Amino acid sequence: MPELPDLEIYRENLQPLVIGKQIASVSILYPKTMQLISEEDFIRAVSGATLTSIRRLGKRLLFGLDTGEGGMRLDGCASDDVW
Repeated sequence: MPELPDLEIYRENLQPLVIGKQIASVSILYPKTMQLISEEDFIRAVSGATLTSIRRLGKRLLFGLDTGEGGMRLDGCASDDVW
């Protein structure tokens, strides 16, 4: 698991690259990580959404979307406390 300063640097570096960009497609590589939302609902929720913000909450980066907010741990698992 990354340290908090590392996540803050990732957030700072990602922000200018992704804010305002639209999600063109979604691939779920590990379906077992989708525990609180079905794969189909997740794909429908984020496909075509625009990234509006990135913030850090503990050891997670939260990606704000114009359709709501989702969280991802750095290892790629969907946050269980956001969806």
